[in-house]
Amino acid sequence: MNTARLSSGNKRLGAAMVVEDDEHMRALLAGLVRQLGFERLIEVARIDQALGVLESNDVELALIDLCLDEEDGTALIAAIRSHRRTGIPAMPIVAVSATSTLSRVEQAIAAGADAFIAKPFSVASVQRSVTLACVKRQLTKTPKQDVLDTIRLFDRQDSFVDID
Repeated sequence: MNTARLSSGNKRLGAAMVVEDDEHMRALLAGLVRQLGFERLIEVARIDQALGVLESNDVELALIDLCLDEEDGTALIAAIRSHRRTGIPAMPIVAVSATSTLSRVEQAIAAGADAFIAKPFSVASVQRSVTLACVKRQLTKTPKQDVLDTIRLFDRQDSFVDID
């Protein structure tokens, strides 16, 4: 499988966090994000675990399921955007949900998500969503032309909701 990478050359990105209550979906998302060049993947199932991770780890990206058992992922997104620790509020956030209605996407945007992935998703939609969220937050360490080439590659896919 040909996958795009956010990191350039041998340089890898730091940690990414996947917040998903379903163990299999969490592992799948983590694997896809790892292919993009993130060195460490932190996987959690609940909002309190995610907030604990943010207190003690340098996280450069978060993928957050919006329906976490009896918790609302938009609350976590809002908490990240108002976090007191330096750098955390600017972290790229990708919302993930099986409910991809316009109102659900708007809720994610209002809470502070940079991109949205609808379940079921394709590999390309995850790659493109993460790439665009990182570009939006200027996280990527790649030269500008590499980022533009990556975006052009993903523009050929139809399964993406772009959040401006």
